[in-house]
Amino acid sequence: MDTIILCIGEESLDRAKDSFVKKLGKDISFEYIDSEKPIDTTEVCKSISERNLKVILFASFIQQQESSCLLQLAEKLHEENIECHAITILPFPFEGIKRKELVLKTNKQLKQYCASVLSIDRENEYESKQNMLISDYFSQEDDKITTLMAGIIG
Repeated sequence: MDTIILCIGEESLDRAKDSFVKKLGKDISFEYIDSEKPIDTTEVCKSISERNLKVILFASFIQQQESSCLLQLAEKLHEENIECHAITILPFPFEGIKRKELVLKTNKQLKQYCASVLSIDRENEYESKQNMLISDYFSQEDDKITTLMAGIIG
């Protein structure tokens, strides 16, 4: 079964294009979902169902709009019996407790609809890698996300 990565937000799309799809090297497509615009979940599900795709919802930066978009998509995919997985990233400690709580709440809600919900915890990573160049940090994080995606894809 081929896989589509639905990237919620621009940062997620850029990372998918630049890293995950190239590294995974399988029949993977990706689509950008603009969380600031209304989404036609019925049309998205119809397109996915017609192509018999496995879905990975990916959001690397979650604010309220991204959270709402993720949950709308996950709920509709679940209603349509389309296999769906989610990968999110917990914020850095300096991004604040409210953002972390939002991601944790979103992850909890996603578990109602997704076959799996996986999350990268930047808080623990950040403390152990504070002296690392940010580009090296994100490269290592991309490798971890790619590994998670490879596990889902099989």
